[in-house]
Amino acid sequence: MLSENDKEILSKLQIDNPAAYDMFMRRENEHRELVKAGCHDLRNIVTLISGSYQLLCLTHSELKCDSRFMQMGEDIQSLVKAFNDIASFRYASTLKPSPVALSSVADMLNEYIDARYPHDKEYIHIDLSGTDETIALDFSRISCAVCCLINNAIEASDFIANPVSMVLVNIGTELSYNQKYLTFDVTNMGSAPAADITDSMLKPFHSDKSGHLGLGLAIANETAAAMNGTLEWTHQDGITCFTLSVPYL
Repeated sequence: MLSENDKEILSKLQIDNPAAYDMFMRRENEHRELVKAGCHDLRNIVTLISGSYQLLCLTHSELKCDSRFMQMGEDIQSLVKAFNDIASFRYASTLKPSPVALSSVADMLNEYIDARYPHDKEYIHIDLSGTDETIALDFSRISCAVCCLINNAIEASDFIANPVSMVLVNIGTELSYNQKYLTFDVTNMGSAPAADITDSMLKPFHSDKSGHLGLGLAIANETAAAMNGTLEWTHQDGITCFTLSVPYL
């Protein structure tokens, strides 16, 4: 992913040397397509392995007593999740807007929480403030981005140690300088992100959590940027809030 400094260099190159800029963009597009194709092929192989593993579990139930075999299953699922996350990041800026009601976004997030966190869903609350507008946006991409923020908030919370802890997701709209914005505030109680990771946590493959690929916040940030929006965060009085904001007509 290009940094802001990289983008400034490219903008200058486009003015000073258009031919060199065009050559760079062609190579960049070729590189992106190569990486996408490679990830797609590898994901297909991992998916095939996952299917074969599940078939073995069904046909040879005694294997479930073998700790090494069960560990293999966990490793395979980690690979499947990793390639799914990589695919989500690679396509985070590929948008296909269509009309969608904000209540549909809220319903989808509730369904995601019910399926992903059945034992913790009482601690997670989705709130749709304001009117239920129908706006044009990529429902799939924005939902994926917000789900990544929810996952991040839940992982930073300790519902057992702190029963009053909640993850709150507020969906709203606001008007700023004659521009309408759709906002998602994802708030949780807990400590702030580690100081040594705050400058890089929105970049891909940066995480201070063991066993994490470091793509959740990067997916949300890439989607926000593709929609000409922003992803910002604050921490005050033990409350951490990530705000995803995107403009709409």
